[in-house]
This record gives sequence, structure tokens and C-alpha cells, in this order.
Amino acid sequence: MGNIEKKKLGHLKPFSVGSVRIPNEMKSRIQNILKGYNPTKLYQDSMKLSTILRARTTLTAERRITTARGSENIGKEEVPDPAKLEIRKAGIKNVVKSLPPIPYDESQTFAYLAHRVPGVYACNYRILEEISRRFQNFNPTSFLDFGSGPGTTIWAASQLWSSIDNYLAIEPSPAMTGLSEKMLEGFPVERKQYIALKPNVRYDIAMASYAMTELSSDIQRQEIAEELWRAIKPGGFMCIVEPGTPIGFMIIRNIRKNLLELEDPALRIIAPCPHQKACSIKNPQKKWCNFGQRMERIPPQQQVKHDGNKEKSLRSWENESYSYLLVGKSIDPNDEHPYFAPDLENHWGRVTSPPIKSGGHIILEACTAKGSIERFTVTKKYGKDYYRSAIKARWGDGYDFEKLRDKMVVHKEQRKVEREERDQSRVEKRKARKEAAIKKRLDRGDPIY
Repeated sequence: MGNIEKKKLGHLKPFSVGSVRIPNEMKSRIQNILKGYNPTKLYQDSMKLSTILRARTTLTAERRITTARGSENIGKEEVPDPAKLEIRKAGIKNVVKSLPPIPYDESQTFAYLAHRVPGVYACNYRILEEISRRFQNFNPTSFLDFGSGPGTTIWAASQLWSSIDNYLAIEPSPAMTGLSEKMLEGFPVERKQYIALKPNVRYDIAMASYAMTELSSDIQRQEIAEELWRAIKPGGFMCIVEPGTPIGFMIIRNIRKNLLELEDPALRIIAPCPHQKACSIKNPQKKWCNFGQRMERIPPQQQVKHDGNKEKSLRSWENESYSYLLVGKSIDPNDEHPYFAPDLENHWGRVTSPPIKSGGHIILEACTAKGSIERFTVTKKYGKDYYRSAIKARWGDGYDFEKLRDKMVVHKEQRKVEREERDQSRVEKRKARKEAAIKKRLDRGDPIY
């Protein structure tokens, strides 16, 4: 049965993990920490924090700055007039410029724990699980978590690798650090307020999850990304995760661009891009690279996310949108690893939007190994194996688009040859009928005109 299933999905690399549920022990610690906290205040604080976080990635530049200065300004910002449209364009183009960092006082910390932790955990787990699935011999022993917050990323890593015995949590907020101590009690965690690594200390994985958006400038993001790159061991991985919004994606794209400009021969783009070329998305305001992850809500999250809507508050699940970048550091720039080999044209593309499934055909939008965003319509005429794989494909999965492209070319050539043969057959039949008619008339002695 296993061989049959493998044959059916021979052109698909599934990376989806389904709906993610946070560990029972983690859920228990969250509920114990929030026990006794005023529900009304928790809801209000969560709504304020949500507005501040959304403002950094979805509003105009002027409104983002106003909103980030304090929750007392929420809802009071003025909508910019047409003369200020350039501010908006600059805000999108240059991502988030000169925004003050979020201080994360005690109320914001508790709000983050109730409102954001399950969604962040689900996305981090999905990305780290891809590393575990693609590199099954990779057994990390050390993990660097930049912008650790309450330890959400560390919890996700601990569920995948029991081999990790050294976590470094970098978190500038004292309130978050105090909360993290409760959430990560019993974990082998070293804590620092700022990133200042020793030259001889390296980690198997370095991750910054939903942290780059909260930095105050693009220059800071570039410096932190380069520091994290230097912090990983050869054979290790660096991962950046941000909200799946145009600005979140722009942050990811700028970091990717800056890392490639380092021209480090050991740098390998692992995911989601199947190539090392420049990003092919030119207008991220209209189209950006993001993915979705479903997760199960926990009671505190249901409590703070109802927004007056009873039906919404009772919903036990939620979809989190995210953008990410996963890079690896090759042990040997000349190695033959299937993902680490230099200048590798990996034929496995990435499905970049939910597949459109209709009667008899499936439309897949993909980032391909050629460095382009393309749409493929897969039907049974290309073969049952390609079609079955396309039926099972999900948003974010890998698919063998280059072989599909070759199959399409072959099929097109076959159709062309068949059409030419069919046309030639029709010409020959008409000629034969004409010759037969002439012969018949000659046999009867009729004149031929």
C-alpha cells in the first residue's frame, strides 16, 4: 500500500502539517499564568496590542507611527489627504521606517500571551517541521531564539528535537523575560537582553520569529540578520518569520536580498524559494508571498478574540498568515547535498497560493526553479500521476513543476504531430476520393472538365 501511495504522489512534496495544537503542558502553563487576570482588562489590552501590531504592517506610514506611540491614540488617527500619498508609498517601499519599538510592559505581555502565542506557535512549528522533514539526519543541540518573547519558538523546537540541550533566548523586555521564566521552567535556557555573541559560539538553528517587524529601522534588521547568519554553525539553519502582509513580506524579501549580496558561497536558500535568484515579485502591494497555517484556539484566546461576535468567539480554530525565509549554511560549498549543492536548479517548485480545483483540472500557482511566478493547469491528459499529485497539493507544498513543464511540452508536440498527421490524412482521403470519382467518370465515358 505504501508503494502505491508513493507512486500516486510521486510529483508532490507535502509540507503541510494540518491543524496545529499547542502541547497540553504549554496550554496548562498559559492558563495558570492568566488565572485571576481580569477578563475585561485582558480583552481590552489584547485589542490594543492587536491594533498596534497590525498598524506596523497594514496601515499608512503616518498612522503606523502615531499608533505605535501609545494605545491612547488608537482610533484617533487622521486619514492622510491626497497630498500625503507619497508618505504611504514610501512607507510600503521602505517597509517600516523609524518606528519606535514596542516596550511590552506587563499588560502588553499578558495580552500577547493570550492573543498571539497560539498562532505564532503554529507557524513556527510548521516551519521547523519542514526542516525536520527535509533533513531527517539533522539533530540540533543548540538553538538561538532572537526576540524570544514568552518562549513560543523554543516550545515549538522542543516538540521536534529532543536533542537540543542549549537554548539562547534573546529578549529585551523585562516583563517578557519574567513571563518566559514561567513558561520555560525546566528548559535548559540561557537568557540575554541583547544580541552580543562570542566569536567562538555558534548554534545549529538561529530564528527570529515576528521580531524584525518590531525593530525600529531597516538598517537594524539588516544588522540583526547578518549577526544571526554569522551565529549559525556550518550545516545549520537560519529562519526569519513575519506576518503574511505586504510589509511583512517586504521585510523578508529585503533580508533575503541583503543576505544574497553577502556573496557567501556557503549560503543556500532552502525555503520557500526553490532558487537563489532575485525575487520575481515586483509589486508586493498587489501580490506578495505568504502562507496560511490553521491552529486550534485555546480558551484564553477565544476569550480575547470574540470582538462582540458570539459565533466567532465559539470558533475553535483560526488561520494565521505568515511569510518566512529559511536559509542553510553549507558545510562544504562544493558538497553534493540535494539542497545544499551550489547553483542547484531544484526542479521542485513551491505552491504559492491555495490550489483552484475544478472539474477535471487543477490550477496551481507556483514559484519555480527558474525564478518566476507561473500558473499551471494540470489535467488528466498529462498523466494520472501528475493529476493525483495536483489533487493532493496544498498551499505551501512542493510540486515537480519542471517535470510537469517538460510533460506539457512533450504533450504539446505530440498534439502538434497528431494534428499534422490528421490533417495529412484528410488531404490524402480527399485526394483519394477525387481520384476515385475521376476514375468512375472515365469508366462511364463521361467527359472530364
